[in-house]
Amino acid sequence: MSAIPSQAVVPLFTSRGDFAAMVRYPYLYNAEGDWIGWVSEAGEVFNLERDYVGWISGDHRILRRPSSEARTRPVSPGAAPPPRKLQRPAIVPLPPLMAVYSQDVLDVLEESPCPLHTEDTGETRPDLE
Repeated sequence: MSAIPSQAVVPLFTSRGDFAAMVRYPYLYNAEGDWIGWVSEAGEVFNLERDYVGWISGDHRILRRPSSEARTRPVSPGAAPPPRKLQRPAIVPLPPLMAVYSQDVLDVLEESPCPLHTEDTGETRPDLE
């Protein structure tokens, strides 16, 4: 992911080929354009709490091994991205051909998108009083 220019918007897909997220390096957004995480130079994906979520594969998916150990929490790229809400592209390209992985690899965007949530949702959200 480090070779991607910071202004390029890269679509991410599920294993079924559905558009599910996008990256404007180093920030990760959901399909609606809300900020949900960030990507390290090595292509590892972290949520807003800096928890490890998975990695971006060559075929534009976020993958994870269920048994993967928690990664050390790296320093985030800073505060919120300049556009907290990114405009969804008018035209999303077709997904690339998807590689077949072993059964111990999960597609995060398809099977467990819960770790990737927006700023106003999630366990660390302040209570309303």
